[in-house]
Amino acid sequence: MIWLKEWLDIMSRAKADYDAIRDFQQHNQENIRELNPDAIEKSDKIEAFLRSEDPRHELRHIIKSLQGTKRGNQRLDSSNPR
Repeated sequence: MIWLKEWLDIMSRAKADYDAIRDFQQHNQENIRELNPDAIEKSDKIEAFLRSEDPRHELRHIIKSLQGTKRGNQRLDSSNPR
């Protein structure tokens, strides 16, 4: 039964990643639309992923897209001081 514990651990980490992706998308929509076209395209992929019925197969790719979108968002924030 050791594999069951490992599988549950993997799934709990995936759920945490999924939740972080969803939260980032929800809270940054306005900023994302001001990014360059490449970052917007990544954000659109993330949106499609979040609407997917079975997101398991795309999670790794979406995490990479999220990292790129976050970097673009950070650059936007640093160039537009409030």
